[in-house]
Amino acid sequence: MTRDPAHSDPRVEAYLDGLLGDAERAAFEQHMQSDAALRAAVDLQRSINDSLRRRFVPQAGTMPIPILDSGRPAGAIRPARYHRLLALAAAVLVLAVSGYWAVMWFANSRGAAGIYRTTVSDGFKPRWVCTTDDEFAATVRDRLGQGLLVASSTPGVELVGWRYATDYGDGDSASPLTSGMLVLLAREQGAQVVLLIDKAAADKPLSVSRSSGLHLFRRVVGDLVVYEITPRDAAAVLELAYNPDK
Repeated sequence: MTRDPAHSDPRVEAYLDGLLGDAERAAFEQHMQSDAALRAAVDLQRSINDSLRRRFVPQAGTMPIPILDSGRPAGAIRPARYHRLLALAAAVLVLAVSGYWAVMWFANSRGAAGIYRTTVSDGFKPRWVCTTDDEFAATVRDRLGQGLLVASSTPGVELVGWRYATDYGDGDSASPLTSGMLVLLAREQGAQVVLLIDKAAADKPLSVSRSSGLHLFRRVVGDLVVYEITPRDAAAVLELAYNPDK
């Protein structure tokens, strides 16, 4: 999976250094309002810059350094050593930042956010589509032992179709998907929504990071558990699911 472009956006440094023009700065700040990952990248880089300033910029009110006959302040670090220390500190920070983004990438690529991004990047195309409620309920019942329907007649809601859990990997222990899980693609007021449906007994706890820009909601319907992954602040399709067998 490719790295989130916000993590390497060259405008982040330019923005924090005050090098963007008025128009560029306004456009960048508007972009940040709708891109949680970009905001996280800016906040992280700002904290790194502040840390470097605190470490290497003399603070006001510190004790004056006594001057020796040699002309060099007592205890002063030679320029060459100073630059080596600065390079070492920068290297440590780079490793720390790389580790942070590696953890975030792994969580987002293997978790619910990764499932959502894979579905969208694949064109949000289903493998098959049910044309009637009976066919829809039977699909869930045959695979998971209980029927399920979503009240798709609700205005603004469109059930796009189904995908297989195997579309997202081999189902190893690190994957949030089980072999029997069903993946339902839907749209709610134009927003792309992904629902994961599985037996409640096989439920694996799911989560999404704040930097993903997504939200995750969970609901139990009879013997089934249903997750909704959506860019919306509230679940919409999830609330329409019900057990037609009761």
